[in-house]
Amino acid sequence: MAQAVGQLQGDFKEPLTAEAFLAKVQDDNFISQEVAKYPSLLESLPTKESGVRYRLEGFLFPATYSIKESTTIESLIDEMLAAMDKTLAPHYSTIKSKNLTVNELLTIASLVEKEGAKTEDRKLIAGVFYNRLNLGMPLQSNIAILYAQGKLGQKISLADDAGIDTTINSPYNVYTKAGLMPGPVDSPSLDAIEASINQTKSDNLYFVANVTDGKVYYAATQEEHDRNVAEHVNSKLNQTN
Repeated sequence: MAQAVGQLQGDFKEPLTAEAFLAKVQDDNFISQEVAKYPSLLESLPTKESGVRYRLEGFLFPATYSIKESTTIESLIDEMLAAMDKTLAPHYSTIKSKNLTVNELLTIASLVEKEGAKTEDRKLIAGVFYNRLNLGMPLQSNIAILYAQGKLGQKISLADDAGIDTTINSPYNVYTKAGLMPGPVDSPSLDAIEASINQTKSDNLYFVANVTDGKVYYAATQEEHDRNVAEHVNSKLNQTN
């Protein structure tokens, strides 16, 4: 989002730059003011000590915003938070009934956003993540590792993805630690949020996407998953080497 703000052109009340945006989302006084304004949305906002990169990461709703001459960095961020609060308003009681905080729900949704493209897959993937969390299994998502490496959003080759460093020392390493990351890794869409609230329940503990067509294959056992990986990832990887 900071990059998008940095590309804005025109005469504004104050400079709308990526640097100003990043500074404001790390401004403790401003964050405290927003927490007081949107208590339902921000009561579980990660603390600085949690190891998050940006405390407001994932809480800013991805949408099209109209920029006016009077727009400031503060008013823009406030508008994004207001949009997320409005989006989640019908779901706050359901999130609570799932014994999740808003931060936890958005953290799951941020993985679901990038792991699946279709609503049906996102709901199934969310179900897999909940199954793993309930069993104390690590989530093992490469998306979180890419975020830890500062590579999320970059074009990653198949070989790079297959050889990803799952030993990286980071609070976002969901291979070495059970449970969730300290906060979201992207701004999840409404589709990913709703898929994470209304997940499809199954016995699946694993999923992998075919690297050529993106079709997702699910498995309840490691053995079944290993077969899926061999067929839909490794065989394709060998073809490209």
